[in-house]
Amino acid sequence: MFAGVAQLLDWLGLRPLVARAASLAYPGQSFWVNERGQWVNQQANGTIVSPVIHVTPYRAYRQWVLDNWCWAYTPQPGDVILDLGTGIGEEAVVFSKLIGRGKMFAVEACPETYACLVETVRKSGLANVTPIHCAVGAEDGSIKIGGGQSHLTASLFSGDGDAVPMRSVDSLVAQYGIEQIDFFRTNIEGAERLMLPGMSKAATIIRNLCISCHDFLADDGRGEEFRSKVAVNEWCRRNGFEILERPPSPPPSRDYVYATKQL
Repeated sequence: MFAGVAQLLDWLGLRPLVARAASLAYPGQSFWVNERGQWVNQQANGTIVSPVIHVTPYRAYRQWVLDNWCWAYTPQPGDVILDLGTGIGEEAVVFSKLIGRGKMFAVEACPETYACLVETVRKSGLANVTPIHCAVGAEDGSIKIGGGQSHLTASLFSGDGDAVPMRSVDSLVAQYGIEQIDFFRTNIEGAERLMLPGMSKAATIIRNLCISCHDFLADDGRGEEFRSKVAVNEWCRRNGFEILERPPSPPPSRDYVYATKQL
């Protein structure tokens, strides 16, 4: 409710009032707008920078990460994480604390969202997180990414926006010298099938994965190109992963694929 009212007041030019009201309404959180026009939500456990006001407390998004992305595997101290579709960085704040001396490579395609991710990483002091600006596909190149309805829904299937670099997962693995991926997480708005052909090397070094498929978008009439769960499951089986079946849950976690492999 507050976020909706805040966005309306923001649109009316009352942004300073919104920031003061949010700081009073959400104890333990301090809000302001930086020189780039990004919203900043500072909390004790991390600072989230977003294109729109972000009011979720750390404990809430940490619980979401643990209950959903980490349902089958929780990253451990020293782990290496390759994260595709990191967004503005809520998960990065949580993963960074879980892995300690480990390393996280945080990939985001949408330019506006990536700019926020960089600031989230900087302001939260996430020294073990490396932001990477690119889309992910079968090979290196470039591709247009549409903005979607919000920074959360930018998609390669809405190719009428900004041209961004595109990299294969194997290319990223080679560039950053990644020898083992303890946790591979993907949330790339339906582009899962485009990613799979560029993962032959990565398939041999991934121990645990959670891939967010977007079949629920196809079910809602957004287009069959979003339907990827069958293809992801087949890829996992071909590459020696054990698929872990989660009890029935509502979208979007209904379409997550969890898998593990002994290296």
